[in-house]
Amino acid sequence: MKKLYKGINYTAIGLLFMVLSINIDFGVFRINIIPDWVGFILMFFALCEFEDDRHKHLLLKIVSIIGALFAIAEWIIEILNNPIDITMFSFVFSLLKLLMIFAVLGIVIRIAKAVKSPYAQKLNVTRTVMLLGLVLTLIAAILTYYLDEMFALAATVAGAVVLICAVITIIMMNGFKKELKNLEAQSE
Repeated sequence: MKKLYKGINYTAIGLLFMVLSINIDFGVFRINIIPDWVGFILMFFALCEFEDDRHKHLLLKIVSIIGALFAIAEWIIEILNNPIDITMFSFVFSLLKLLMIFAVLGIVIRIAKAVKSPYAQKLNVTRTVMLLGLVLTLIAAILTYYLDEMFALAATVAGAVVLICAVITIIMMNGFKKELKNLEAQSE
C-alpha cells in the first residue's frame, strides 16, 4: 500500500506542476519557477509506483519522458525570451500534457473503482471537467495567437477552471488516500 500512497502523492504534486505557472522576471530573463518538466518527472515516478504484475505502463512512461524533454526545451526557450516561434511546439507539448493528466488520473480512478471507493466517480467527473478546461485553454490560446487578443480572456477563464479542478482533484486524491489508510487499518 505504501507504493500506492507514494503514487498518489506524486500524481497530486505532478498535477500541480503541470497546470500551474508562476513566472519571475530577472531583468531580461523570465523563469517559470514551477516548470512542467518537473510534473512530467513526478508523473513518471507515479507510474512506477502504480506498477504491478498486470500493469507496467511502459508506453505512458515513455510519453512522460518525451513530455519532460519537450517541457525542458520549452522552459529553456521561454527563459531565453522566445528567440524562435514555438507555437506548433507548444501545441504538441500541450497535447502530451493532456494525455499524461488523463492517463495517470485514469489509473488513480481505476484503483479507486477496484476498492469500490465513492471517490472514483467524483475523480472521474473532475478529471473530465479539467480536461475540457485544458482543451478550451489550448484552443483559446491558439486563437489568441493567430487571430486577435479577443480570446485572451477565454484562455484565462479556462485556465482558472483547470486550476480549480486540479486543486479539487488533489483534495479528493488526499481523501481517497485517507480512505485507503482506513481500509488498511480495518483489515489488520
